[in-house]
Amino acid sequence: MAGEKLQTLENPWPGRTARNLIKFLLGEDPRVLELETINTALETENRMLLAENATLQQQKSELLAEVGRIGERVAALEEQNSNLRREFSYFEKTISQLLHDTINQVGNGVYMLRVLEDIGDRQDHALEFAESHEGQMHIKKSKNGLILAIDLLKSFKKRMAIVKGDFELKENDFDLMQTLKSIKSALWQPTCELEISLRKLGEEKFTDSSAVDSFEVKGDCGVLIAALFNLVKNAIEAAKSSETTNKAVILQIDEGLDSIGITIKNPGAIPKEIQNRILKESVTHGKPNGNGLGMLIAKSFIEALGGKISVESKENTTIVNIELPKNPMAVLAKRKKQTKEAALTNLP
Repeated sequence: MAGEKLQTLENPWPGRTARNLIKFLLGEDPRVLELETINTALETENRMLLAENATLQQQKSELLAEVGRIGERVAALEEQNSNLRREFSYFEKTISQLLHDTINQVGNGVYMLRVLEDIGDRQDHALEFAESHEGQMHIKKSKNGLILAIDLLKSFKKRMAIVKGDFELKENDFDLMQTLKSIKSALWQPTCELEISLRKLGEEKFTDSSAVDSFEVKGDCGVLIAALFNLVKNAIEAAKSSETTNKAVILQIDEGLDSIGITIKNPGAIPKEIQNRILKESVTHGKPNGNGLGMLIAKSFIEALGGKISVESKENTTIVNIELPKNPMAVLAKRKKQTKEAALTNLP
């Protein structure tokens, strides 16, 4: 290499004589020529190294760009995977809710088929059973239970939207009293009566549902059916398991100026250690086969309708209080605006 030759080059003017100095300055000394050759070689090598470095820098930039593109693709795939997992979670949770809400209603129909199968060909016994009060109640329960199960299954898309948090309420008028009567029939138990009463705006006393034909409200009938069905079912099951003699479940509708209050009372207290968790986690008490899912379903549905729900337990009685707005669209629009304003306020 030129550098190595430069290091081994002898003193260009040994003895430092004037003659040798003059020859060196005039360029006549062959060693000067060798120095020039070495310098030229060094410059050539330097240019080659610079070109090679530039090529390497270009390759490095291309590799970094490719790594960046791969990183973007990986991030996109991870986001897609995360979205798929989230969608599956939403789907799984919605299916769990539907199974939770419909399995008992389908069971009512299966039970009725088994009763008829046991009666067999004994036509006289079949007629006697069908005309009895218990037979009539079982038939009515099976019929309304299956109808209710179909309504619950139809609510799949709404349930999915509520679980995902993007439910858009489509307000309609429906008969709350008839809805509750259907739920009462579907959940009928011989040892546990559901007592429904209504106090309209301006009235002092509650009127039993047997004397009330209808009570129109605004909202989403399917969503409210699912919520009330779960709450009433919970109350009846808890009442059946209680040690009290009177196992009646009381449901009162109290019409206010801007809202409708619904109170559900059942015998049996909730232990203090789970009272604060009952609307936050899947906890249950007083039901042999309970899983705590029904209360969470009801809470999410009530809130999707612009309402509020709370649970209290005192004097061996559990009370669920629901407040539903008479104009749910306006309440939900106000909530949405407040949420948006709060998000803007918290911006850095």
